[in-house]
Amino acid sequence: MKGLQNIFSYKVLLPIGLLLIAIYSFRKVNNFIKIRGILKEHVKIFSGSKLQLLFFFGVPVLFATSFVQLSIFNQASFNTLYVVITILITMFFSILTVLAGYKKEEDKQYENVLKETRSSILFELIVSIYITIYAFVFQMVIDVIDSVAKVILSWILYYMIFFLLLNMFIVIKRYKILDEIQ
Repeated sequence: MKGLQNIFSYKVLLPIGLLLIAIYSFRKVNNFIKIRGILKEHVKIFSGSKLQLLFFFGVPVLFATSFVQLSIFNQASFNTLYVVITILITMFFSILTVLAGYKKEEDKQYENVLKETRSSILFELIVSIYITIYAFVFQMVIDVIDSVAKVILSWILYYMIFFLLLNMFIVIKRYKILDEIQ
C-alpha cells in the first residue's frame, strides 16, 4: 500500500504531468497545440541577427539571477503574478482581434510584418499560459519543497516572466511598423 501511495504522490505525478505537457506541446505532428511551429515562426524573426536572439533569450538570465537573490516567490507574489498575467493574456487576445481586422494587401512587406506580429503575439500567449501553469504548480508545492528547490523554481519563473516582458517589445515594434505601413 505504501508503494502505491508513493507512485501516486505529487512528487511523481506533477513532474510526469509537466513533462507530458512539454512533450505534447512540442511534438512535430500535433492537431491541437502547434507550439513548435509558433516557436519556429517567432525565432525566424531573429534570422537576420543572432545578437538580437541572444539578447531576447539571454538578458532574462541576468534579471532572473538578480531577482532570485532579492526575493524568492511567496504566496503574495503569486497573487500579483496571476493578476498581471491575466491582464496580459486579455491584452494579447485583444491585439489579435484587432489584427484580424487588418486588411490583406498586395504589399509583401506588409503581409510579412502582419504574419510576424501574429506569430509574436501567439508566442507571447503561449509563454503566458506556461507561466500560469508553472506558477500554479509551484504555488501548490512551495510549502513542501526545500529552500534550494524554491530558489531554482523561483529562478525559472523569474526567467519566464522577464522573457515574456522583453519579447513584448517585439510585439510593440511590429505593431508600430504595421501602423506606419497602413
